[in-house]
Amino acid sequence: MEQEAEAKKQTAIAEAVAKFQTEMLAAADPQRLLGDKVTVVQAMEAAVAELDRGSLAEQPMVEAGVRATIGRTLLALARYDAAEPNLRQALAIYRAALPAGHPNIASGLSNLAALLNAQNKLAEAEPLFREALEIRRAALPVGHPDVANSLFNLGSLLQAQHKLAEAELLFREALEIGRALPVGHPDIAHSMNNLVVLLLVQNKLAAAEPLCREALEIRRAALPVGHPDLAASLFNFASLLQTQNKLAEAETLFHEALETFRAAHPAGHPDIARCLGNLAGVLKDQNKLAEAEPLLREALEITRAAVPAGHPNLGGALANLGFTLLRRESWIEAEEVLRESLAIREAKAPGEWRTFNTRSVLGGALLGQKKFAEAEPLLLAAYRGMKEREASIPPQGATRIPEALERLVQLYEAQGNASEAAAWRSKLEAARTAVPAPTTSGGK
Repeated sequence: MEQEAEAKKQTAIAEAVAKFQTEMLAAADPQRLLGDKVTVVQAMEAAVAELDRGSLAEQPMVEAGVRATIGRTLLALARYDAAEPNLRQALAIYRAALPAGHPNIASGLSNLAALLNAQNKLAEAEPLFREALEIRRAALPVGHPDVANSLFNLGSLLQAQHKLAEAELLFREALEIGRALPVGHPDIAHSMNNLVVLLLVQNKLAAAEPLCREALEIRRAALPVGHPDLAASLFNFASLLQTQNKLAEAETLFHEALETFRAAHPAGHPDIARCLGNLAGVLKDQNKLAEAEPLLREALEITRAAVPAGHPNLGGALANLGFTLLRRESWIEAEEVLRESLAIREAKAPGEWRTFNTRSVLGGALLGQKKFAEAEPLLLAAYRGMKEREASIPPQGATRIPEALERLVQLYEAQGNASEAAAWRSKLEAARTAVPAPTTSGGK
């Protein structure tokens, strides 16, 4: 009886939330709504104003449901500042109105943690994801899809924190839950996709490939053209092919993934920027620099609009463009872009190997302008920093140390310092012997 009463209560809340949302969308001009996705945001802003005036004050669970839906939608549109107060208030209502350990509290925790994760506030997001998983393990049956979702959320965050062993355990548990579903169910592909991303990061290509192919096959069969999950599988399979140096195949799939992301998301979505960056990487690997550059400029423009100033993703987008400008010998613009990237990386990750690599690439831009006195300390510090952190550089970035050495050789040759050039050339030859030929654009 208690479970039946709870189910009826949740159904009534869901119906009330749906009614409010229908009225919210009806407030927008239908003609504009069909042609401009921004009107959806305007309708939500109007709804939030109504909520703030107390329109659902006597129905707190309905208000929490509406705020959660609005917050998730704004999060999906990368409107983080607008999403945050709604998700925080929804969680606060759930905590106040429900007993500890209620599944709705777990949902509120997960929503807010997803926002914090998107804002790169990983330390704040982690305890929320852990609490949500703990609640769902205790409150829901073994194998419940919400448990799998919490496993994925926490695993993804741990992966971003480079806690790969724990992340892999969580992803494999989520996939085990998914395998209990009927063959070909899209949620199985979702669990596979998560594990594939981690295996790619760990360079476990043989383990990743069959999962990657199966996930893409499931999604092609189960999902409509233009679905964001199909785009994600295309993106992951293309990334695998790129790592395997199958560049023509990777380029084709990245193009398809980009078209699918553009169809699935509003202009300016971070997923579009991510796909633009990876497609540009494949083009650079094939020395198609003129094709790569406009993609990287668009990716940078999207990233600037989507994340706050100083965000690590902005530093990465700048580094990617700067490296391409360097290869195109656009020395002056490369210097400007790389200085901005380095400032962000020094502030956010001063000891990370990519920060030292950015110093080396900036030194290369100065070297191209014959600013030898400015280039030398950057190039020396960059090489030493990467050498000290060589164990942390993934296989895809293994050519970065030889590239740093090559710039030092070029520096001393340009200055006519034959003895220094010879000494660094000896180090360069040894480094090249130890590193296989480059297969991908690697990390920047």
